Amino acid sequence: MGRMNHLKQIVFGLLIAVFLLQCLPDAPRVNALDPIHADNRTTISGKVQQLDGVTPIEGASLMLQPGDLLTRSDANGDYFFEITDGDGSFMLSCTANSYSGDTLALNLDRGEAAVADFSLNALPRFQRTSLLSDNEASFQFQLGRRYLNISAQVNDPDGANSIQTVWCEWPEFGIRDTLRWAPMENAYVSRPRESQLGVETLGALVGKPAFFYAEDQQGSIGISEAQTLRRVIWTIPIGDGPIEDTTQPFDFQWTRPDTIGGTRFPLTYTIEIYIDSPVFFPPEDVISGLPVETTSVTYNNPALQAGESYFWVLYFVDEFGNRSRSLQNGLIIL
Repeated sequence: MGRMNHLKQIVFGLLIAVFLLQCLPDAPRVNALDPIHADNRTTISGKVQQLDGVTPIEGASLMLQPGDLLTRSDANGDYFFEITDGDGSFMLSCTANSYSGDTLALNLDRGEAAVADFSLNALPRFQRTSLLSDNEASFQFQLGRRYLNISAQVNDPDGANSIQTVWCEWPEFGIRDTLRWAPMENAYVSRPRESQLGVETLGALVGKPAFFYAEDQQGSIGISEAQTLRRVIWTIPIGDGPIEDTTQPFDFQWTRPDTIGGTRFPLTYTIEIYIDSPVFFPPEDVISGLPVETTSVTYNNPALQAGESYFWVLYFVDEFGNRSRSLQNGLIIL
């Protein structure tokens, strides 16, 4: 009988315990998907676009601090963050290859659905850069006037007219040369003499790294890869004839470089014919790619006017485009 009473007491105690547990409130839950706690989710979303406000930027990196949260924009420029403890001040930075980055300061409340859009400025991009030397015979034959031919084609995806300044620098020498826009060449160009560059000779720049820079209206600067001047052609070519009066057809004649100092690299010849005028005009005709082993070429051009004064020059041209130019030779077509 005593054992039966003891068993009843145990069963009764268990029933009381179950009843009391059912009366207790639910334990706190942190499941972000629970509708009861949906307001605790903080989200940040937006678009990354070019300055036009239309073109999306895919693959932009977005970093949220604190928390070191990272995401990337999709093909439509869209991105999304979800924060479990999104209350307070945050810094959201956006970077993309070939664009200026941007950072936004955000003050968020728990459960807020914030929207933060970015419009990034595209950096100027170089399509072509060129560093070439020109060695031109002066009136004293032994002395050449040496120049650099610097040119660059650069584009700003936000609009070509937004390019403000283009320049070239040699960090080792502290040299900076600003280029000007040349519509006929569709490029930014400069042609400084070696004395204007502050070097004793152009040879000092051969093989030394130079960089092109372009700044747009927004102040963003694009930088080229390192460029180098490959060579200076020191040997001056000699044009032998014709000199002054001649009739067509006639032969341009010159002296081979191996008889006037020689070269140790590939060369071709180029001939340019100009009208003799105090105003500079582009050449009337150009003959290029003449083999180095030749010493003459027959020429006939009906477009050259009888009785008009012209002059012609002969160039040595290497495989990179560096040049050395002869004295001017007068030419009158009879």
